[in-house]
Amino acid sequence: MRLRLDRLFENPGAALPVEESFAPDWDDLSPFSLTEPISLVGRVENKAGVVTARLQLSSKMTALCDRCLESVSIPVSLQVETTLVRSLANEDEEEHFWVLPDACLDTQDLARNELILNLPTRVLCSEECRGLCPACGCNRNQTECGCFDDEDENL
Repeated sequence: MRLRLDRLFENPGAALPVEESFAPDWDDLSPFSLTEPISLVGRVENKAGVVTARLQLSSKMTALCDRCLESVSIPVSLQVETTLVRSLANEDEEEHFWVLPDACLDTQDLARNELILNLPTRVLCSEECRGLCPACGCNRNQTECGCFDDEDENL
């Protein structure tokens, strides 16, 4: 959804509620896959001339466990808070603001960026996951293959 924020930028004290749900077809989340639509709830407000988006992003996604390759369901719940500006005097500050030269906020772009920046670097089905046997490939969470003794595993 594209939100027109012209009036919001011009009127300190103004606010715009946001409640949106969408199922994106993004292909750049690999190896993660969204399994539920993304929900964005919150508001965009102008307080004393500073326009801020405060949103709660929620969804669910799946990925494979980094140790045993089993599918893992990952709940997503992010607090998004970003300052919106129409232009910047200093381009070095761009990473701290969401620049909207046309005063339009694409909520799906904002959600995508926030989700990508907050993807986990490691996915485990559990902290106790024993992974795959390096010799025979069996899932050691489900079966004992006997390829290694406990002492050999630490080598």
